Amino acid sequence: MSNLMQTGAQWMSGKLKARASESVTYSRGVNSVSGGLKVTPGESRFEQIDSDGISIEARIRDFTFETADLVISSAVTLPAKGDKIVMGSTTYEVLPIGGGELYRYCDRNNIRLRVHTKEIVVT
Repeated sequence: MSNLMQTGAQWMSGKLKARASESVTYSRGVNSVSGGLKVTPGESRFEQIDSDGISIEARIRDFTFETADLVISSAVTLPAKGDKIVMGSTTYEVLPIGGGELYRYCDRNNIRLRVHTKEIVVT
């Protein structure tokens, strides 16, 4: 059954990459993914209660992509805090949601990653 699930996840990931993604520049310091990275933009909603009991809600820009496509300095790697994603003229920084996770896998076979980011102003 695991092989069937893995095959299905790979098929779906391929369809997303081919039909519902766009190229972005993914960088870590001076290094970047050669040839760009094909991502599918998304959004996560986040809610946190502060120390005064006030609810703070935010929408986080997410990007999903194939785990194997994140190759920096000739090595497959995982997202790190502070990495940058440039889509068009907008820059996003990889940051954890509420002090928690930077990313999560979209499937149990770790074929796709969902990376959480925040739009930043580049000066």
